[in-house]
Amino acid sequence: MISLIIFIPFYVSKASAFEITSASLRNSKGFPVSYVGPSLNNLLAHFVLDEELGQCTADLSGLNERTGIGAYYKNVGMDCSSGACNASVAVYITQSGPKPVSVTCDGETKNATINVRTDFEKPVITDFRIGKEHKGIYYVGKNENYATADFIEDGSGISRTDALISREGYGAGIIASSCDEKSCTWGPITIADNPSYVSYIIRLFKDRVGNIG
Repeated sequence: MISLIIFIPFYVSKASAFEITSASLRNSKGFPVSYVGPSLNNLLAHFVLDEELGQCTADLSGLNERTGIGAYYKNVGMDCSSGACNASVAVYITQSGPKPVSVTCDGETKNATINVRTDFEKPVITDFRIGKEHKGIYYVGKNENYATADFIEDGSGISRTDALISREGYGAGIIASSCDEKSCTWGPITIADNPSYVSYIIRLFKDRVGNIG
């Protein structure tokens, strides 16, 4: 008697078990983004998968609520060969909260959410001063002058490069040396001439998503 043994090969899709370990928004420099402004925000949807899966697609339509625009982001190609993937998306949302996204690799789809917060309010400057105060008057010298602006900003915050002041009548702006959650500081500022009075003005003051104070 001759026994016939037949081996039937079968394959398990590598993508069937993949998971999305993280999903977030990033800017063009790769830094995480938590807030978006009232206009279109050109960002990257960043995914980290637990496997290296090559070419995949992402459904990012939940990140753009404009009528007829979100559909353009339902099937965005991206390279996940390293396990990390980036897909360009113009983000436009009207309310903060988790937004649905998904990744499809080799016919298998996994869902996730990206938590996005809106910032539609401009920063409010509450005080601006330069020099040292004495009896309600601020005095400046030739060197080592510092200016400070206090503000209220409950959203994306202020980057120092978006906070500029200048001496009134002079064109060049001075970028802030530092900004925290409540104030920006400029200096040291040198006043080369010997005026009896100087006036400094804020030329630009905007938050990280473009709202101008």
